Amino acid sequence: MKQLIAKMRVLETHMIDVAADMGYYGRFDAEVQAHSVELMGASKVLRTWIETMSGREQKSSPFSGCTNTSCCCKKGDKDGCIN
Repeated sequence: MKQLIAKMRVLETHMIDVAADMGYYGRFDAEVQAHSVELMGASKVLRTWIETMSGREQKSSPFSGCTNTSCCCKKGDKDGCIN
């Protein structure tokens, strides 16, 4: 899942970049400007998917909440670590 989320983040960045370029060229073409706005909106939808999937992944990980990566973590512990 981490690889998928990473790819989605790259895609989101690319969508925003292309939308900005389209916005620039859209000064000369109303249709391109409209598509620029649509693409920016789609990138925001993708952002919500990324946030949802990232949050779900963190909650399902047995290591969520562990601040010390060199230890074993137990779900539900305040400090997250078993010594």
